[in-house]
Amino acid sequence: MKRQYRLSFASWSASTGCAAFLIVLMSCVVSFAGMGRHQDDFAFPREPARLETATTLGLATSGTSAPENRNHAGERFIEFRGEVAYMPGNTVITYGRLGPDGEPAPGYKVIAWQADYGAFGLILGSFIPVKSYIGSYPWDDVVPPMARYRVRVNDKQFAAFQAYVERERNSGKNFYLYTDNCVRFVRGAARAIGLKAPEETFVFSPVYVNMLRIMNGG
Repeated sequence: MKRQYRLSFASWSASTGCAAFLIVLMSCVVSFAGMGRHQDDFAFPREPARLETATTLGLATSGTSAPENRNHAGERFIEFRGEVAYMPGNTVITYGRLGPDGEPAPGYKVIAWQADYGAFGLILGSFIPVKSYIGSYPWDDVVPPMARYRVRVNDKQFAAFQAYVERERNSGKNFYLYTDNCVRFVRGAARAIGLKAPEETFVFSPVYVNMLRIMNGG
């Protein structure tokens, strides 16, 4: 019985790995073609594109929504985004200060937990852990996310967020699609600033961001 279970589990693992390999290969080779990784904490100096997806603007400490017509210019924010520029998607964090219009002011930054070595690293990371880095890709500011959840944070929360990112950057952890992925990175960041965050990390990126928003009263 144990032998049969081991064989069944091995078959399931192999099938899952092959499926992940094919999905990642078909969807990300074109996206990654000719595009290199950005430096850590890449800043977008230009005016960000207006995204039509819904935004919840609330205090991270309260988990409740704030009036949208209030002027929060100059306040710090952290935004979690679920993207599908390629499959299986990417969960990224945008942070900086708000402008007079309530949108991220120029100079905001975008980071995510990425597999190194481009498309090859992402494909390989579907089978075995590979070297990782914290950075961003060019389309992070071009392709509108399917889901996003933005919160205002105070200086103490922002310092906790920065400390978390620094710990992760120096942790030596590898990227692995099923466990040490971009969602896990976002989960840790959300908890670092006092948000509730779903435990499961092998989740489609936009779904996780929406779960995060719902859990915190967004």
